[in-house]
Amino acid sequence: MHGQEGQGAEAERKIADLNRRLADVDRRETELVALRLRDAVSEVALDRNAALLRIERTHLTEEMERQRETMSTLEQGQVAVTSLKALREHMCDRLDSATPEDRRTVLEILETRVTVGVGGILEVSIGIPQQVADCVQRTQGQWIQSDYRFTFAVHR
Repeated sequence: MHGQEGQGAEAERKIADLNRRLADVDRRETELVALRLRDAVSEVALDRNAALLRIERTHLTEEMERQRETMSTLEQGQVAVTSLKALREHMCDRLDSATPEDRRTVLEILETRVTVGVGGILEVSIGIPQQVADCVQRTQGQWIQSDYRFTFAVHR
């Protein structure tokens, strides 16, 4: 979670900086028009500088949209992780009172595979619906997504 929070804070800082820079472009456009009204700059200079300011505004606006998309993606990821945690807690509660046959059924439905590797490292692979898998962020160990499966190593 800490990584997502850091990315979200960074995106918020960038958006604030972009808003400040857009306000600066507005101020410079106002100054440019005022200079032209006082005949302090030529029509050609006005057009040239106005074009540069439009390019800068377009760049800043596009970057702001990218940062907003980043924040939206992070928020969706956070919602997915929260949902997974709630599901995990619910499943743990239910599995605590389940029979060994019920537990085996759950593991089979998830197509769980456990492999013991060199040095006692357990490799666990479980099936997860794709829409959930797309939202899960790397949190611990090495995650490898392949179709609807996640594989991760558990070090003891």
